[in-house]
Amino acid sequence: MPLGDDLYLLAHSSEGKPYVHLPSLSVGLATAVLIELMLAGRIGVSEGRVIGYERRPINLSVADSALGAIFAGPNQTPNFWLRAVASDSYDRISGALTASGLLRKVQTRRLGLVPVTRIQPVDPEMAVRIRARLRYALRGPDEVPVADAALCAIVDIVGLESRVFLDGLPAGHLAAVSAALHPMLRAVLGAAEHEIAQAAMSAYR
Repeated sequence: MPLGDDLYLLAHSSEGKPYVHLPSLSVGLATAVLIELMLAGRIGVSEGRVIGYERRPINLSVADSALGAIFAGPNQTPNFWLRAVASDSYDRISGALTASGLLRKVQTRRLGLVPVTRIQPVDPEMAVRIRARLRYALRGPDEVPVADAALCAIVDIVGLESRVFLDGLPAGHLAAVSAALHPMLRAVLGAAEHEIAQAAMSAYR
C-alpha cells in the first residue's frame, strides 16, 4: 500500500479515532505523499526547492494531484508543498481508502443521543500487520527498506511511536533510521517537523 495509506491506518484506532491531532496527522500524510513521489523518481529537492523530474502519474490520486501542481508552477520549498498537500490530504486519503473498500462509514450515537459518523477500518488487523512489518524491518537482519525507513521517520515526527512500536525501541533508534535516509528525503522530513511544530504552537495561541 502507499505510505499515506499505511500512515492513516496506523494513526487510527479500530473504532476510527485518530491517535494524534489532525493538523499534525495531515502534515504527516502530506509528507508521505511527497516521499512517495520522490521514491517513484517523479520529484526531488535541490537548493531548498522541490523540483519535478517526470510528470508521468504514479496512479495514486492524491500524489498525482500534487505532482500536477508541482509541475504547473514555479519551484517552491518543501514547506510550501507540505502545507498545500496537507490542506486536504486527510479527507482525500480517507476517501480513497473508503472507495477501495478498506474503510467503511459506521453510524453511532454519542452519549446514546447525538448521531455520529465514524470511518473505521473494515479489517482492524491491517494496522497490526503494518506494525509487525515495521518492527521486523527495524529489528531484522536485513537493511531497512527505504519506504519502511521513511514511514518510520514520519511515525516518529507525527508522534505515533508509542502506538506503532508497542513494546518500545532503544532510545534514538528512529532518529538513527531517519539520519540514514537520502538527504532529499531528510529535507522533506525536516520541513515536516517544522510544520508540525508550527501547528502545535498555533493551537495554543
